[in-house]
This record gives sequence, C-alpha cells and structure tokens, in this order.
Amino acid sequence: MTADQARDEMLAVFKAAWDATAAASNVGYPDKPFNPPANAAWARVSLRHANGRQSSLAGAMGTKRYTQTGTLWVQVFAPVGDGMVTAYGLAQAVVNAYRTARGTVWYRNTRMQEVGSSGAFEQINVLTDFTYDDTR
Repeated sequence: MTADQARDEMLAVFKAAWDATAAASNVGYPDKPFNPPANAAWARVSLRHANGRQSSLAGAMGTKRYTQTGTLWVQVFAPVGDGMVTAYGLAQAVVNAYRTARGTVWYRNTRMQEVGSSGAFEQINVLTDFTYDDTR
C-alpha cells in the first residue's frame, strides 16, 4: 500500500462518518481549498506520518515490507452556545467510525481532546494513531 492509497482509505472512513451528519458539506480536506462557515459546525482533517521502518527482509520475490505510522487529526468546530452538544456529537461519530473501521490501515488509540472555545466556535480534536505496511 502506498502513502496515497493509505491516505485515501483513512479519509474514506472519515467521509463515510461525516456524510451521515448534518454538517456533511462543511469539511476541509488536505490540499483542497475550503472556507469554513461563519455559524455552522465544520471539520478539518489532516494526517501526519511520524515513523517508518523496514519491517522485513526481502522475500522470495525480492520484496520488502516497510511499516509506516502516524496520527490522523480531525478538528471539529461547532458554534458556541449549546453546551458543546453539537461538537461532542460530531466528534463521537468520528471516534466511532475509526474504532470500528476494518481495512488495510490499522487504527489505535482513537480519542477526543477538548480544546475549548475560540471566538464563535468550540473545538474538539479527534486523534487516531494509524499503521500500515508498504510492500515493495
């Protein structure tokens, strides 16, 4: 699996969860232009690779396995004023998606982190550690 394939798989998990919410159209994806709404819930998703290592010797076909790890970040923003009910609901939907996701990418330590309010928005970050293998 290449980094592009892994990214696509990780973002597909997010998109499936987010599309089921009332904020489906309000999301910023990596490397895509996005103007956040002024008074509606929205999210920004990004992923950051952290470590990579060779995790096998060459097999009979001469291929080697390289393990890649990192953290996927989903920043959830909701308008201030409802006791963070909207923010928690959206963040929980994302947490549930990664805790139940099955595929080539493995997800671990999926968690929420309350950031608090800034201006007109409350923020909760959802983080999940990912691991996948690149075989070449």
